[in-house]
Parts: sequence; C-alpha cells; structure tokens
Amino acid sequence: AALAVTVDILGPVIALGTSTPVGGAGGYAGPVATIDFNEAVVLVNGALVTLHDFASSAQLGASISVAGGDLVVTPDIAFSNISADGTSDYYINIGAGAVSDIAGNLEITGVNGQGGYDFDIA
Repeated sequence: AALAVTVDILGPVIALGTSTPVGGAGGYAGPVATIDFNEAVVLVNGALVTLHDFASSAQLGASISVAGGDLVVTPDIAFSNISADGTSDYYINIGAGAVSDIAGNLEITGVNGQGGYDFDIA
C-alpha cells in the first residue's frame, strides 16, 4: 500500500467573522479580543500586533498570546467605552508575518487600519 503524505504549504487565514468580538461589532463587553484563524498558530513576532484607540490612532499597551487557533490581545488597561456614542472605540493591527501555522507558513495578509478589525465597547 502506498503511503499518502500531506504537505502544508498554506499560511493561516484570519477569520474576523468568528473572532470575539466580530470585526465591526458594537456593544462588546469582554476583557480580551480573540482573533480566530483557520488553524493552530504560533506567535512569530508579537510586535506586529498592536492595539489602538480608534479616534486618535494612538497605540495602547497590550499583551499578545496564542492559544490554538486564536490570537489573544489583552489590553494593559481594561477596554472601556471611549467614544460613548456607539462608534468604534478600538482597532487592532495584525502585521503580515505576526503568526505562522505549526508548519512554519506565515500569515501574509495581515489586518491594518481603522477599518480592518475594529469594535465598540458596551
């Protein structure tokens, strides 16, 4: 019998539609933001993942970690309803190459800017 071998040559893909909060969501009340990927990931360069105040674009302090297929962003200061008007309070940049899959394939798309992955706090 022939041995079948599967080689992983594709990098992980960001799934903002299943992330917590969902990209563009309003009324989020959680303590962390969890960005989902389509497979298990490894943090390659945490400096490429940054949390920002939506209105000013100021970078805010945050801890970055991974758990399975999730990239977890934990703010140094708890999320709060900065804008108080139902518009986005925060956004997260994920630079290309911030994570790879366990085979070493880099995530190459990234998410950048205010419209990439933003959310409002309840």
